[in-house]
Amino acid sequence: SSGRVDEDSSSQLLRYATSADGSTWSEARVLAPDPDGERGPWRWMASGIYAEGGKLFALGSLNQGNSPPGGPWANARLVRFVWSGSGWREDTVVAENCVVYFPPLRIAGYDFVVWRDSRALFYTGRAPAGTNRWEVTRVPGPLPDYRMSETSAYVDPEGVVHLIIRDRGYTR
Repeated sequence: SSGRVDEDSSSQLLRYATSADGSTWSEARVLAPDPDGERGPWRWMASGIYAEGGKLFALGSLNQGNSPPGGPWANARLVRFVWSGSGWREDTVVAENCVVYFPPLRIAGYDFVVWRDSRALFYTGRAPAGTNRWEVTRVPGPLPDYRMSETSAYVDPEGVVHLIIRDRGYTR
């Protein structure tokens, strides 16, 4: 994510760079431009990059930023881009009312994400692998959702999924 002011500015767009060896990198290029200019409400948030079926994909969460009454991420949608070998092109809308920080984990034949909606409420989402048929479940928690941020998940050796969520309420 790249914005003129900060990571949450309305000018935020998606950038990428390429490397053949992991040491020397190209100049940054635009993957997804700011859709409505610096003063418009739309912005992108980077949501990860992953390989699947021999293709390289990037995810971006498009939303209208702090635009009440729609919530902090009004009109959010998760968009997937595919690498052509020389650049990115928009592929599909993966989910509506969805902001994610990382690409899906593949768990037991399902794609799994920690999902936040336009109001920044927390959910988990799972869909049969490779589909967009999401089953979304609210994540209960002791704090207001706005106090939790920047989610991640992992699967332990026993197959249990663990969520890691930054807690701005300092509850540890």
